[in-house]
Amino acid sequence: MNRRNDEGSQQHSFLLGDKAVDPLRNEINGVRVDGKAMQVLLALKDAYPNVLSSQELLDTVWPDVVVNDNVVHQALANLRKALNDDAKAPHVIETLPRKGYRLIADPAVAEQSSALRRAALFAGLALAAGLLLWFVGSRQEQEMPWGKIAVMDLNDLSPQQDLEWLAHGISSDIRSRLQGQGFDVHPGGLTQGRRLTELPGDVQLAIHGNLQADGNVVAVDIEVIDLRSGEGLWSESFDGKHPEPLSLQNQIATQIARYLGATVGYQPIGPEQPEAQAAFLKYQFYQGGGDNDLTLHWLGRTLELAPKWAHGWAIYANTLLYDAQFRRVPLDVARVEEAIGRAKELGNPSDWVVGSYKWYVGDLRGAEEALRQASLRGDSENYLRLMHASGLVREVIRARERMLLDMPYNAGTADSLSFAHAELGNLRAAYEASQYCMRLLPPPPYRCMFGTAWALPRLGRTEEAQALLGELEEARQQLQEGVGTYGLLMGLSGVLRAGMALHDNDLESVSRIADELAAQNQVERAVLMHLEAGRVDRARRILSEQFDLSRDRPWHWHVDRALTSEQVRQHPVFREFTAMLGFTDAWRLELCERASTMPSSTYISCDPLMYQEQT
Repeated sequence: MNRRNDEGSQQHSFLLGDKAVDPLRNEINGVRVDGKAMQVLLALKDAYPNVLSSQELLDTVWPDVVVNDNVVHQALANLRKALNDDAKAPHVIETLPRKGYRLIADPAVAEQSSALRRAALFAGLALAAGLLLWFVGSRQEQEMPWGKIAVMDLNDLSPQQDLEWLAHGISSDIRSRLQGQGFDVHPGGLTQGRRLTELPGDVQLAIHGNLQADGNVVAVDIEVIDLRSGEGLWSESFDGKHPEPLSLQNQIATQIARYLGATVGYQPIGPEQPEAQAAFLKYQFYQGGGDNDLTLHWLGRTLELAPKWAHGWAIYANTLLYDAQFRRVPLDVARVEEAIGRAKELGNPSDWVVGSYKWYVGDLRGAEEALRQASLRGDSENYLRLMHASGLVREVIRARERMLLDMPYNAGTADSLSFAHAELGNLRAAYEASQYCMRLLPPPPYRCMFGTAWALPRLGRTEEAQALLGELEEARQQLQEGVGTYGLLMGLSGVLRAGMALHDNDLESVSRIADELAAQNQVERAVLMHLEAGRVDRARRILSEQFDLSRDRPWHWHVDRALTSEQVRQHPVFREFTAMLGFTDAWRLELCERASTMPSSTYISCDPLMYQEQT
């Protein structure tokens, strides 16, 4: 069956509830939607109140084009977002399993412009309220000429398939450079032939390709695909040498940007020397995979080839801090201080890593002073982490929400917002922020999953929690113990299993999970789980037997303390441990007073009156 919208249907504006639809402008309440999505809505309007199958929508909106049901799903996702509709509790578009879709809101022709104005006014008030409440996804996006773009990870088709680091580096570079030009860029998943997988539902263009090699010579084929039609819009082949990736990166990014109507105005992060850039791409690749040995090796190799790269020395000092925390071994203070010194000599102030180092060794005031300078230079990330670890959680939420409004595709900010909401017991907000973060990362987005893992059992969504646990356990079994991602998966699994055991009031299982995490050197989380299960003696024993304050500094204490209950955070053992780390009530007030003097451009603020009585 092939329904086509008649000319009159396409011209007339109409109302769906309080939403004004203007097909001429492809707008719903003044917000632009994709043209194909509008055609889907018009097809459903013409069929009202009957049901249209996916195939009927494909025949109507995508005639003579070979596409699959994904384009229908993406169009409906865009429409539901614009209409503020929920697929699970719809009030505009209903999904009938195995049958299709239909409108359940009566489309009324808007013959008087006042009706449209009233609907637009209501929408404006709703949008303002949404911004004040900050709900992930409620913000009206600033439109770019091409809509949303997904940059897929390139397929490594080299004979030995040992150039995944280069494929990853080129894809990451394209994303960074397009984002730098203001494009709305999402990470994409992998490609299998022409089949695209793991894409966000509202993406318009996808950039994907293949990488092949013959000796040192690399050939990269890049294609831009319009996901509305499934057609390839542009493609080109590039040649280069994999020991010298910088030239290849520049060629590819420049040509893609030129096709999209932009220019590339900056170089990728990394040293200028070609071989050093290749080593740095390997560092980035292994850092993402959590392999600490290879991460340190390739970063060290980068600095051997580019010893005057100032920012590289700061990164090296920071990586040493992470490595000490992960392995729970004494920090190599001499190497860290040497790396910071080299960075400063070469002109990089390195305030962000100096502050992290001071925090790690227990000098909180020194950390605040250095991180203040980093914030004044535009990097407030670690200052906000220090505030969170010190208990200034509401202030962190306000700052993170403001940051996301200005930088909506910053996964780290969304992840940290999820932890902050978790600490205050905001279950749904923690889950939504975690899900938002996951959509911003290439799959699998493990580092964004803690908010989801923490919230699902507590929301009573045990079947989803069990399914996620199965996925994590399957992924963990494929990894070698000791690799960074293995520990990350252990932590995620522990949070999920403990949450489900608490849901079932199985406190003995919670304690058993805590002992497992303690055996994996996740001491802080183990202590908190024992306290949550009421096993105070076990919590104290782990602290006395396994925690050495001269060696172990939970640099990311804000993460651990967030994933537990308010009852635990008020427990005497928790307060004793927190005080051991220097995070006392007096310090919290002092930090709030210092934060209150920060300019608004840093996103940091605090009202000391909120904490004076508590102190």
